[in-house]
Formats: sequence, structure tokens, C-alpha cells
Amino acid sequence: IVLVGAGFASYWLARRTLEPIEAAHEQQKRFTADVSHELRTPLTALKMESEVALMNKQNDKTALRATLTSNLEEGGKLEVLINNLLRLTRLEVDELQQNFVQQDIQVIATAAVDQVQKLAKAHNISLENAVHNLSVSGDQDSLTQLLVILLDNAIKYSPTGSKVELGSRRSGDQVILTVKDNGAGIEPAALEHVFDRFYRADNSRAKTDSAEGFGLGLSIAKMIADVHHGTITLASRPGHGTTATVTLPNNN
Repeated sequence: IVLVGAGFASYWLARRTLEPIEAAHEQQKRFTADVSHELRTPLTALKMESEVALMNKQNDKTALRATLTSNLEEGGKLEVLINNLLRLTRLEVDELQQNFVQQDIQVIATAAVDQVQKLAKAHNISLENAVHNLSVSGDQDSLTQLLVILLDNAIKYSPTGSKVELGSRRSGDQVILTVKDNGAGIEPAALEHVFDRFYRADNSRAKTDSAEGFGLGLSIAKMIADVHHGTITLASRPGHGTTATVTLPNNN
């Protein structure tokens, strides 16, 4: 009985030890498969357009220029994807936290708005920056990237002529940032998955074909918030827009 009991106990302990390892291995497999799929799409487009251009001997300079322009666009998408993957890797490294210093959220918000201003003008979206002078401990580039991601999403999924609002407030020992749009909103079933890597809620937030992406933005934003010991949430109703809320500790 003792031997049997010891055997079951050993098996149970072994299973408990192996479960997180197996889960991490399975997650890595899924991530590798997702990355392979996302890389294959623009690569396939590049290859096909080049082959068609080479096969058609009647192509003039205009047609060849159009092909090269399209290939540059696909190359740009690949560059964005690779940079996002590298950023994910960097955010998973603990050394980032060791370089945290006091940051002025107002300065970070201004830098983020400047980065998306061109996109906002292209979509005829007005940006309202009402962020106050508040301080948090963190990495300036990462926090700027977090706001750029949220503003970029809000702009892409907002109707032409609407407004995206960026605001802030202090609540106790926390700094709260909000990005609010008046877009199509997100379906409840999709809302719980928006922070998953490579997930895109196409059906709930499809405004135009220009709302492209690899589904990495919000997952990166969540990782940035996590690294800064904060949280990020989305509140949305179909047809009533979306509000992203970032909560960061105020270390003053």
C-alpha cells in the first residue's frame, strides 16, 4: 500500500511539474505557427506580383512601377511585423524594468500624438489631447508605444470626421489614461480576445479595408502595461465606440 501510494504521489507531483512546461511548449508552438502564417501572407503577395510582372513581357514602365510600389508596401508590412515581434521579445526581458525612471505622462502623450497625427489627418480624424502633467515610473519609449498603439487603433476604426480623445486623471496612487473613439465598437464575444496575439476582431470593428494589421498591437500594449505593473482594459458597445483605459502606479 505504501509503495502504491508513493507511486501515485510521485506521478501526481510529476504531472504538476510537467503541466506548466507542457503549457509553455504548446504556447510556443502556437506562437511559432501564427508567426509563420503572418509572415507567409506578405511573402506570398511579393512573390506572386513579381512573377506576374516578369511573365508579362508587355508590361510598360507604369505597370512595373505599380508592381514595385506594391512590393514596397508588402515589405513595409513585413518590417512592421518583425519590429513588433522584436518588441515583444524585449518586453519579456526583466532588464527593461531596471532602467525605469520618472516619466512625465504629458510629454509621452504629446510624443504619441505627434506620431499618429499624419494618420489622423489622412482619415480626417481630430485628436484631442487632454493629458495633464502626471508622473509615473517607467520606460519612455515603451509607454509612448503603448499610447501610439491605442491611438492608432482608435483612428483606424473611427468614422471619417469624428474625434479621438486622449485624457488622464489621478486616482489615489494611480494614474489613469483613456483613449476614446466613436467607432463601430467591438462585439462582446470578441472583446475578451482582443489582447490575444494575432487576434483581429474583423467582424466587429471592420470599417474599411484600410484597417489592416497583424493583431499584435493590443497584445504588445498589454505587455507594456504589465511590465509597468499596470493594467489595460477596453470598454465597448457595438455602434457606440470604444474606450481604452490604462492604469499605472503613481510613485510620487
